[in-house]
Amino acid sequence: MAIILEKTDSAYYPCFRTLFNNVVCSLAEAKEISMYLTPLRKSFKAIEEVDFSEAKPLIPILIHVVGLAWAKARYYQNSAKLIVLFRQISNLLIQAARKFLDPSSIFQSDVDEALQRVQISKSVLEEFKYQFEKARSKPGMRADSPPWTFNSSAIFNRLDLFLKRLADIEWLFRTVLEFSKLEKIEIGGILGRSLSLRIVAVVKEFQSLFASFSARASDVLEPDDESFAVDCAKFSESIMDLDSKLAAILCQAFDDCSNLESAFKLINIAGTVLNRPVIRKQFTDRYSRIYELLNNELTMVEVLFNRGVRGAFADLPPLAAALQFTSMLRQRINLPMQSFKTLQPCIVESKEGQEISKRYERLINLLTDNDTELIQDWTDLVPDIVKKGLQYTLLTRDRVSILLKVNFDADLLAALVEVNYLKKNSLAEIPEIAFKVAEKSEIFRKFLNHLSTTVTAYNDIRRTSRQIEYNLIELEVARIDSMIARGEKELCWDSDNLADYINELETLVQSLWKRLKAIQLNIDKIHDILEPWTRTPLIERKEHRKDTLLALDERADNVAKRYADIQKASEQIHKLLEENKALFEISSEVDAAWEEYVEYVDDIVIESLRKIVGCCLSYLSENMDPVGQKEPLLEAKLELREPDLYYEPSLDPDDPDSLEQLIVSLLSDIMNMATLVPRLKKNVSTYRDDIEIDVDIKAMKNEIMSGVNKAINEATEFCGIFEGYAYLWLEDRETVMHQFLEYGRQLTIEEMEMIAMLDPKAPPKATPRMDQFREQIDLYEGLYLEIEEMKPSRIFCGWFRVNLRPFKQSLLNTVCKWSSMFKKHLVERVTTSLSDLGNFIRLADESLLQQIQPGDYAGLISVMGYLMRIKERQPITDDMFQPLQETIELLKFYDQDIPEEVNVFLQELPEQYDCENAYGLLDEADRELCMLERQMKDIQDSASLFEVSVPEFKQLKQCRRELRMLKQLWDYVFIVRSSIEGWKTTPWRKIDVENMDIECKKFAKEIR
Repeated sequence: MAIILEKTDSAYYPCFRTLFNNVVCSLAEAKEISMYLTPLRKSFKAIEEVDFSEAKPLIPILIHVVGLAWAKARYYQNSAKLIVLFRQISNLLIQAARKFLDPSSIFQSDVDEALQRVQISKSVLEEFKYQFEKARSKPGMRADSPPWTFNSSAIFNRLDLFLKRLADIEWLFRTVLEFSKLEKIEIGGILGRSLSLRIVAVVKEFQSLFASFSARASDVLEPDDESFAVDCAKFSESIMDLDSKLAAILCQAFDDCSNLESAFKLINIAGTVLNRPVIRKQFTDRYSRIYELLNNELTMVEVLFNRGVRGAFADLPPLAAALQFTSMLRQRINLPMQSFKTLQPCIVESKEGQEISKRYERLINLLTDNDTELIQDWTDLVPDIVKKGLQYTLLTRDRVSILLKVNFDADLLAALVEVNYLKKNSLAEIPEIAFKVAEKSEIFRKFLNHLSTTVTAYNDIRRTSRQIEYNLIELEVARIDSMIARGEKELCWDSDNLADYINELETLVQSLWKRLKAIQLNIDKIHDILEPWTRTPLIERKEHRKDTLLALDERADNVAKRYADIQKASEQIHKLLEENKALFEISSEVDAAWEEYVEYVDDIVIESLRKIVGCCLSYLSENMDPVGQKEPLLEAKLELREPDLYYEPSLDPDDPDSLEQLIVSLLSDIMNMATLVPRLKKNVSTYRDDIEIDVDIKAMKNEIMSGVNKAINEATEFCGIFEGYAYLWLEDRETVMHQFLEYGRQLTIEEMEMIAMLDPKAPPKATPRMDQFREQIDLYEGLYLEIEEMKPSRIFCGWFRVNLRPFKQSLLNTVCKWSSMFKKHLVERVTTSLSDLGNFIRLADESLLQQIQPGDYAGLISVMGYLMRIKERQPITDDMFQPLQETIELLKFYDQDIPEEVNVFLQELPEQYDCENAYGLLDEADRELCMLERQMKDIQDSASLFEVSVPEFKQLKQCRRELRMLKQLWDYVFIVRSSIEGWKTTPWRKIDVENMDIECKKFAKEIR
């Protein structure tokens, strides 16, 4: 087409040629740009796919590829195009950072983790800017490539805004961390608690501010959104107010610090909080106090140094004490100075700080010079000290106490310690002689340890061995003393073969000392074997309580167990004595010293047995003391065995089971304990024989038996107070009852004799009245109450209790028998009377209900006989119920049970007169009475006509009155019954008890 247009000289040819050239140039440009920019895809993809925290190494590669594209692509060497590319790269990095930080949850995540992510993001973005600036003068590392001369702000405008936003967020998180550290601050001192509470209040206020701030924030990582910056500025102003409060609190806490340690602790605890501008401005003025305290501390160290050691480190030799003293002074000022140098440079490098540093250096030099001088003086003296110390003998003896001491020169020992101290701290060059001796310090230490052990054992033998023991080891001690003499006079610390001598001496002394300790331990064991029983009585009170009786029920078991234990202990004692004989290395059976030693052990045993017996006897004696004893120890029961009183156990001395014999057997059990240990000495009496003649043991036994006899006498006399009750178990109850029923009272002996002799003056027979029955029953009821109030026990001599309960119960039972005798008679009389009446009524009903046939004369006579008996019994029956009622009331008053038979009679007899059809019978009686009244009226009329007098018929009129009253009575009966039946239908919760009570009282009143 171009050729045709050119040949035809077309007017379109120039335009077409220009168009064609432009297309060809653009195509070449596009191919070139595509070729050199395509490698950027790999970098972009890597940045998008990798975690943003790992993107930093990719930034230099990306910038280098862009530089190569700039250098090679001549069509792309255009600032405008490159600016657009860098802007896109910036946006890519911003987008990746946003994704990495997650703006929606950045304030809800952990602060430490979020701060770390923000710092990583800043680092990656700043690396991008750094690599750009590094490559702009020589893009692509090629010298022929033109530099990037355009202004970087054209590229990084949005990136800088994003970095500023990240810086704000980083400040926020750092502030949160700084305030969160304040939660754990605990300030000491007088004001510490109140200041700590104020800091906690500030922290809570900050947490509230931050919570409200983080709740308002939306997309905090959008650099184009200015609302976050506004909120952050307001939040910063609020934080400044909190900083002012914190500054005031920390300044007050610092003013309360009394020494450097507390001041530096406060600064260390506060940490980076003190670097906050507001706090730093106010707190900086307080550092002048640190200058003052440091100067005071340096002055105090100077004073202490000038005063010197003066008794400090008394357990160290002079040189070591002096060096330790200066070392501690040096340490005392080093610690605060090290803390001081960690403060802000403006504080340390100030005029006051430099003066303190110079003074510190002078003091350190002074301490160092002093150490050097001390070491030099010691170096000059130590050779003579070593030579002198090595000439000392091994041992020395106190001529008064004969005790040994290890004779090692104290100055030499101090020199050895000082050499080791100097070697350990590498403080100076040690003289050769001292160094050689120091090399043997371990040998000297072992020698000293062995000799100290030997001397201690030897001195212990001398001090603790009893004379009776020393007599048996005297030869061995003499042999040891001969060896010790060499160490006192011949052997020095630089002598040869010291080890052999020391080991041999130690072997001899230790062997004797260990055997002596074993011997003495066996003696202690003999003491300990019998010691527990010297504090524990053979028989004690029950359950070991002070308010119980002697445990006689457990006596047999306790005695058997104690005897078995003592026999076992006896075997152990003999075994221990044989062990001691072997330890003393006694081979001959006839040895005066050994026999004397056996006698010594025998005395120990007899003394322990005396204490054992004395413990048991003193326990009984103390508990039988009438003065101080409050609780009884033994008890006897008083029993009524008609016709006499008896004690259990008996108080009769001749009775083998008596109380006295019981005490004697107890004493025998106690004394027999001394017979269970065979005598250690040969051909002598038993231990019991020696204990029996002991003055104290005899006195306690006599005191115990005397107390027993006194208590027995008092208890025997006590029985006399019960003679007034003797008639209760001595008199015959049937005889007394027979007299009472015949004569109405109990007869005296004279009256019974008069009756037997038929004396006319003898008392007449008389049936007892009810009041006489009541008087007799009241007499015995009164006796019952009187006896019931009797105390259940009586104590004699403070330790012997008589249990009166068995006697009291028996006496009460006897009184009840007397009282029951009279009550039983009354019950029988009531029962007999009611039974006779019931039988009579039954027989009368049966006879009167017989149908009499005309001409039955025998039946008529029988009915008339019963009518006669009814008439004869009527006054007796009428007079019978009142006494019976009184008798029953009397029996009820005394809570006497009425027989079931009587209750049946009382229930059935009234029922024989019960009426079921009252109104029908009343009507029938009314009709019969009306008929009789009409007949009476006719008789009266006829008599009036004939003028004849007639009787008044009073019975008929009385019957009418009684019938009328009976009708009214039954009316009330039915009224009361209907009311009660109506009440029965009332629900339980609606019952009006008070109204029912009023109605019942009203009925009773109306009936009366």
